[in-house]
Amino acid sequence: MSGTGERLAALERRLNAAEDELAIIRLVASYGPLVDCGNTQLAPSLFTLEGVYDVSYSRIVGHGPFSEMLQGEQHQQFVKDGIAHVMGLPWVRVMGDRAIAINSTQLYLRDGEGYSIFRVAQNEWKLARTSEGWKVTERTNRLIGPDGDAVGLLRQAING
Repeated sequence: MSGTGERLAALERRLNAAEDELAIIRLVASYGPLVDCGNTQLAPSLFTLEGVYDVSYSRIVGHGPFSEMLQGEQHQQFVKDGIAHVMGLPWVRVMGDRAIAINSTQLYLRDGEGYSIFRVAQNEWKLARTSEGWKVTERTNRLIGPDGDAVGLLRQAING
């Protein structure tokens, strides 16, 4: 391959890697607005059909149960009262057709005339490239606290 051909091939690899990371960042960033507006169809579509949402108090598998959780009385009341999932910018590692992203999240709820922080957590997003683009295969969410689960989640994702 000529010098120009090698440079073009290297540039194409870098562009593909940047496009993958941007797609994953957009996917993670879209989660908050989709659940905050009460959209019970689009938020589950970020996941594969068998995707898992593992939160400290529950493990949800598949679009149907995830949609049901969003349609539930508690979540719908949060949407009505005012809710904001603030998604931290994710750290992303792409490994071919698989990827890992980690980020922090803060969940704000309307509290009288102001707002209070309801949850602060760390997240690990496992993703796969599909025919529809990047999708979440598993999201693990752990509250930040003295039990160390959130820190362990980060260390495992970064070192794994």
